[in-house]
Amino acid sequence: MTAIRIAAVSGSLRASSINTALLRTIASGAPEGVTVELVSLGALPLFNPIWRRICPKPSRSCAQRLLPRTG
Repeated sequence: MTAIRIAAVSGSLRASSINTALLRTIASGAPEGVTVELVSLGALPLFNPIWRRICPKPSRSCAQRLLPRTG
């Protein structure tokens, strides 16, 4: 059976966010074979068109967690 990986992203940065709490609850109750990883947007910089060529480290890190991995 193929393992299922789900990236859970909350749009809120508040520590007491109901949306983030819901995602944590979902992650803790995931069935066997399903991994739910909470991805924080808090470290991402604001949009800057110059960064299309030079990707800041927090953006690269987030993209690596969200993009499918092969091999």
